[in-house]
Amino acid sequence: RGDMKVRGKDNFVQWGAKADAELYGARFSTKEIADQFKDCLADVVSKLNPKVDTATSKKATSAELRIRVHLPAKQSTVVAVPQNFTMLKLLCLICDRRHLNPRNH
Repeated sequence: RGDMKVRGKDNFVQWGAKADAELYGARFSTKEIADQFKDCLADVVSKLNPKVDTATSKKATSAELRIRVHLPAKQSTVVAVPQNFTMLKLLCLICDRRHLNPRNH
C-alpha cells in the first residue's frame, strides 16, 4: 500500500498506515535483527501493489493482493490475501501451508 510506513529505532520496528489508524510493532533481541526485519518489511511494502492484474489472475479479486514469498531451499509460493492482511497472518499462513515453524522465520 502506498501509505504504509516502516520505521525502526534501536531494537524496535513499527509499521502501519496512518490512513487506517493501525500501527503494528515488534521488539527484537538485537538491533541487528530489528534492522534485518525492517529492511525486509520495507522491501515487501515497496513491492506491494494494490491493483491486481486480472489478466494473470482470475482468482484474485480487486480487494486482494497477490504476494510472492521466497521460502527456504530456493522455493517460493504465491498467495492471494486481502489488502488488510497483517504480516503476522501472512507468515502464519505460509508456514502452516509449508509445514514450517513460524518462530524460525
